[in-house]
Amino acid sequence: MDEEKETNQFFEQAEPALLQIDFYHLRDADLATPLAMLAHKTVTSGHKLLIIAQKDYHAAISERLWSFRPDSFLAHAADEDQGHEHAQIWLTSDVAANQIDARFLALTAGLEPPEVQKFDRVFNLFDGTSETTVSAARDSWKRWSGADDVTCRYFAQDDQGCWSQKK
Repeated sequence: MDEEKETNQFFEQAEPALLQIDFYHLRDADLATPLAMLAHKTVTSGHKLLIIAQKDYHAAISERLWSFRPDSFLAHAADEDQGHEHAQIWLTSDVAANQIDARFLALTAGLEPPEVQKFDRVFNLFDGTSETTVSAARDSWKRWSGADDVTCRYFAQDDQGCWSQKK
């Protein structure tokens, strides 16, 4: 899939007034690369992204954000950093915080903020090799897809790392 078509697919909203939650079924435990892809697309579309991840993953995610593209980097900060007023991407493990007033949210490891409806877009990434995270994603899908003001979509990663939307 070429990058322009891929960007359109990921950032096309079915209903502008609804919260859109996209589920990303990873083929392995690598959260950093898909998060960097989503962060790049979010920032280039003019939005801020809040990434909620367990503290153990912060270093790997941060490194991938800095090195995602050979011709640029994705500037970001995390809980222990200063400068939230300038950041376009913020990495946190605090599910209740939104230091940068982001409207786009990336969730990992089953972590969820108490009020997901405060966001316009949610990217829920889960490790497809872990039955625990797959089960948590299924529970989230059932809960969120049943709400009248939420649209859910599901994307799966193939063996080559390409994404496709599943029905």
